Amino acid sequence: MSGLRRPLTIVTACLMLSLSACDDGKGKADAKKADAKKADAKKADAKAGDAKKADAKQADAKQADAKAPAGAPVLTLGAAKLMQENKPDEVLELLADGGIALSGKPMARLSTDGKLTGPDGKVTLVVGPDGKVTAGGKPTGLELSDGGATVTMGGKTTKVTFGEDGSITVEPDSGNGPKMKHEGCTGPIAKNCGLVLFGMLMSDGEEAAEAGGPPSQVEAEPPRAPAKKADG
Repeated sequence: MSGLRRPLTIVTACLMLSLSACDDGKGKADAKKADAKKADAKKADAKAGDAKKADAKQADAKQADAKAPAGAPVLTLGAAKLMQENKPDEVLELLADGGIALSGKPMARLSTDGKLTGPDGKVTLVVGPDGKVTAGGKPTGLELSDGGATVTMGGKTTKVTFGEDGSITVEPDSGNGPKMKHEGCTGPIAKNCGLVLFGMLMSDGEEAAEAGGPPSQVEAEPPRAPAKKADG
């Protein structure tokens, strides 16, 4: 029996060593697999983080575009007419393509980027996104809105509003300017009418100043609302 115990003991010891070696190898393999899983998880987290950052950047870019759209039109082109009551044949017409004509004769042109260009191709007035008008990079005192325009010169402010019924309201009304009415100067097109009306008056004022007349007919003779008809 003792002769058998020694071989059995040796065999048992070998088996235990073998099992221990197997367990150790299996443990190392499991550890490697765990490390690989951790590495994959880190990579996945990193990719997810990058994707979130990319989405956030895209969202910020879209929000910025929404706040300040590139190339957004300053003016909306459309057809309209301006005329003096005592000169019905002299119609200042705003065409749908941006052209401006006086009794059929081309006078100037409007563009959606806010520029008023003369017949010589020279830009005379520029409207900013805030509605303020400049000439040669300098403020004119003219500011446009969907209802009309306001001009401030010499410490005085004149507001012109284009009514839905074709009326033109001037505040304050000096009573010296030409009595005028309109067709189609409503909504965003009112900006165009205000720009053209005051632009032409400013141009006339400059010509008058060069000829020795009043320095500005915009201030001297603002447009006037049509006289109300007496009842009865």
